[in-house]
Amino acid sequence: MLRKNLTSVLMAVCLLLPVASSAKQYALLVGVSSYPALQAGLQLRGPQNDVLLGKSILREAGFAAADIRILANGVKEANGEPTKQTILNELDALATRAQNGDYVYLQFGGHGSQQPARKDKIPAETDNLDEIFLPVDVGHWDGSAGSVTNALRDDELGKKLDAIRAKGAFVWAVFDACHSGNITRGGSDPDTRERRADPQALGIPPELMEQAEHGAGQTRGGPPAAESALGDTSMDGGKFVYFYAAQTTETTPETRFPEGEADKKFFGVFTYTLAQVIRDNPGISYRQAGERVLQLYAARNIRVTPLFEGSGLDAPVFGQKPGDVVRQWKVVQEAGGISVKAGFLQQFGVGSVLAVYPDSAAKSDAEPIGYLRADRVEVMQSRVSPLAYKGKSATFEIPRDAVARLASGTVPPGFRVALPPNIPKGGEYALAAKVIGKLQKSAAEGLRLEWVAAGKPADVRLMLMDDRKQPNDHPQGIAQLWLVPSDGAWVREGEGKTPSIKLDKSEQELYSILEEELQRVGKAVNLMRIANEDGLAASSKLVSRFFVTRAKDGKREEVVPPALPVLLAGDKLQLELQNGGYKPLDVTVLSIDANYGIALLYPQNANELNRIQPRDTLAIPGAGQIPIEMDGKTSGPESIYVVAVEAEKGEAAVNLGYLEQPSLPTTRGVRGPDEQHAADVEDLFNSAAYGTTRGPSRAVAAARTSIKVFHYKAAFSKQP
Repeated sequence: MLRKNLTSVLMAVCLLLPVASSAKQYALLVGVSSYPALQAGLQLRGPQNDVLLGKSILREAGFAAADIRILANGVKEANGEPTKQTILNELDALATRAQNGDYVYLQFGGHGSQQPARKDKIPAETDNLDEIFLPVDVGHWDGSAGSVTNALRDDELGKKLDAIRAKGAFVWAVFDACHSGNITRGGSDPDTRERRADPQALGIPPELMEQAEHGAGQTRGGPPAAESALGDTSMDGGKFVYFYAAQTTETTPETRFPEGEADKKFFGVFTYTLAQVIRDNPGISYRQAGERVLQLYAARNIRVTPLFEGSGLDAPVFGQKPGDVVRQWKVVQEAGGISVKAGFLQQFGVGSVLAVYPDSAAKSDAEPIGYLRADRVEVMQSRVSPLAYKGKSATFEIPRDAVARLASGTVPPGFRVALPPNIPKGGEYALAAKVIGKLQKSAAEGLRLEWVAAGKPADVRLMLMDDRKQPNDHPQGIAQLWLVPSDGAWVREGEGKTPSIKLDKSEQELYSILEEELQRVGKAVNLMRIANEDGLAASSKLVSRFFVTRAKDGKREEVVPPALPVLLAGDKLQLELQNGGYKPLDVTVLSIDANYGIALLYPQNANELNRIQPRDTLAIPGAGQIPIEMDGKTSGPESIYVVAVEAEKGEAAVNLGYLEQPSLPTTRGVRGPDEQHAADVEDLFNSAAYGTTRGPSRAVAAARTSIKVFHYKAAFSKQP
């Protein structure tokens, strides 16, 4: 089992408590329209209107006028000019004023650009470039300082945001500026201009940018430069949501709104669209708001992909307490039929029922317009057909922006469970047999399992026996139900003990625990099945390397499949990933331990951006990050899975971190209070599909998704 960086449980609990009535709402709106040091063609007109639009939205949301600060040129009610020092001072003031439970909204509109990254920067940038925001007093490249004069670097801004979050405040930051330095837009539309200052316009020598880009193929540490979160997203503190108007390889425009009106004004397209979504859909979550922006961009043929991340994505906009996670997928109608852009990796299969909603902003409790049934399920795509279900007709119109949400995970059985070969004498064993029979009968209610006779091929075998090695070892053995793996390896005590459940509990307790543990095993087995499909690894655009640093002598060695190294407690692991394709890749790295635990190794959490741009190389963990280390708590075959999905224009990043789950305990008693939170997360998957009777389509898998697997054997402390 791998040790990873976890957020403090105590802090997480505190932040989920109801916000006191004395909680405050603060906002800082920054808009830079004119730049004295830059040429006429780089002057903007939208940011001054963005801040006024932002203030209007905030006032409607209940922010007090006195707690909204504006730094903008060309705005009468501004509190100051948007110089670098003034921006930093305002952020420092927010860190001083904000308290636990407060809410802070930040909005930045203006030019962005890039400059060569400092060589001593930790964590380093994977593309060797610093993203910078240009304040009003920005100058030109200063070779002696290695920076554009007065440019606000991403790491400087990140530290300020960390300081606010460290006080326990919730931070929502919106960045309507682009950082691309290598995109040239065509066209001559006088009503549209890009919020990008080319590095050459800032006096950065072209050869320095070329050197930086040439060195980007070297392995660097830290999160990917592509859409890296600002600051330390894994730190203890207030929750956060960060919205970015564009990827670093794109520019973001400003244009005149409202369309068709004679007195329209310039606004940032991202800011205006986001405001439109918030006003039209009160109460939606940040995640839904981001997805709705993507839909509106597609409808307007805006070829930019905004990105969204944060630990608070499922809270309502301008709220802090997370609501229900709304996982939804685009419904696509083509000549060949209807499809949904999700499949096995999203934990549903053939027979799953999907509820259809008009767009991504639909509330979680909204009435669906109809239902679809999954007829053919592939790795990241499913063919579906209309279904008469819950009083809804199979004949209904599917809107252009329709999304589907999982309504029922019922699928043909595929996860095989072998029944016990015998039922020993005793009341505890009779109770266990009754519970197993009850689970068999309840299959139609959600947990779909294929029950097979003892001795038949199975994914897990149930065995009833006490914990003695031999019948006469010790007469006071404890009656237990064992979950033996498919290979029949059954260890009853000591290192590598097979997971078991004590039978000293009520029928309902035993039923609940066995159901939950079978769900965990099923989810892990399903992921392993998907990863082993032919064609996935061969199609990979992601070059993956796996290294081990031995605890005993500090030596670092590369593990090249099919090698199966034995890893001991204290051994440290590192992955090096390089996007060798021509499209961005959304990358999730998961490990499955010997007791079916699924750990998220990259990114830091299920809501963090994980998009790696072409040519970027990423080290996991990077310089200055907590190492991935064997903790000696499990023993047996384990694996690391690197899942890469080609990113498509106008689609949110694919992050599979929600598959994370705790390991099965070696001996399970009644659920303790420390397991309750994990169990609540597990409940989200109680109707998920495990296994299928049909293999994934090789064509679709090869087109968008690839999985690389590194296998190893975990040992406790010494070589076996």
